[in-house]
Amino acid sequence: THFVVTDLAYAEQTRGFVKAAGEFRGRIDYLVCNAATDPRIPFETETEADFDRLIAVNLKAYVIAAQAALPWLRRGAGRAIVNIGTTNYLLGIPGCTLYAAAKAGIYGFTRTLARELGGEGIRVNLVSPGWIATRRQLAEHMSAGDLEQLVAEQCVKETITAAHVTPVTLFMLSGGARGMSGQNIVVDGGLYMH
Repeated sequence: THFVVTDLAYAEQTRGFVKAAGEFRGRIDYLVCNAATDPRIPFETETEADFDRLIAVNLKAYVIAAQAALPWLRRGAGRAIVNIGTTNYLLGIPGCTLYAAAKAGIYGFTRTLARELGGEGIRVNLVSPGWIATRRQLAEHMSAGDLEQLVAEQCVKETITAAHVTPVTLFMLSGGARGMSGQNIVVDGGLYMH
């Protein structure tokens, strides 16, 4: 395991992180883009600085990482990219307009990149978790009542955690999904069904 401390809001740091990952083994087999910052900001009080930060972390970092990884992915065995999105932009959660706009951009980016890279045998897919009960979400945004209501509205009546998202992500990277590209798999207990 090789760690590189990186602020994904800065393109040069993101490129540096990807380069270090590629140089570690001379290739990148798989790329998982998973970054988010999701402060609750009422639309009328959002600033240009808020916009720049949320777009930089939630969308631009994905684009920069994928572009920087491309030469290394071409040498890799897996040749798969999985972007981690959200169902937030599908649900229209108040206070999340910038976050939702950035994450909706990941959907379009994933589908278009899948078309562009498919001829090279590089697959690009999206995994969109619902409201995942992480420690940070529970501490900052999710009350016990919110969690109870969320589970009540889901088809699957259990708290959805990262343990539900990880196996789906691993499947999308695996050879078992070699016939899939440009797809969006939602992992939210059946709250949003499209």
